Amino acid sequence: MRNIYIDGGTKRDLACMVDEEAGLIKLRRIRKSVAGSIANFEYEALLLSLSYIQKRMVSTDKIVIHSDSTEIVRFARQCKSGRVRTLNKLRRRCLRKILQVSLVTSLSIHWTPRKHNLAGRILEYYRKRRIPKMEFIVKWYPCKRCPAKYIQEGDLERHIYNRHIMFSS
Repeated sequence: MRNIYIDGGTKRDLACMVDEEAGLIKLRRIRKSVAGSIANFEYEALLLSLSYIQKRMVSTDKIVIHSDSTEIVRFARQCKSGRVRTLNKLRRRCLRKILQVSLVTSLSIHWTPRKHNLAGRILEYYRKRRIPKMEFIVKWYPCKRCPAKYIQEGDLERHIYNRHIMFSS
């Protein structure tokens, strides 16, 4: 089973996809549209992850996409059964990609809380920092006491102090 995390951010107009096993992070800058909503960034992140799966992972037996957007999870689950009418071009493109990818591999989309979404953490991390190139590989620093992962050792030390040492009795 392969875990992929997606999130879309409006602060710097980015769609983010994180492949946890490979440590690969893909960022894509999205042009804002006047008629678009915040959910469009989430749909762009879903489209980014589906094209990544289609191009790079053909032989994987099961892929789980994690998102903190309930709208994305609801859309993906309904379009597999064919009960939803797509309203705009972006949703139609997502629908086509989901159908193409689900023919090749077992695909499921799950909701995850915001604090456990690695893609959301990446977007928060690069909210005020300089954004690196659009595709890069990181080494994770996992916490041994909880399922948290960080991309810098200093952030992990801060997390351990704030969550596990400061409030322990």
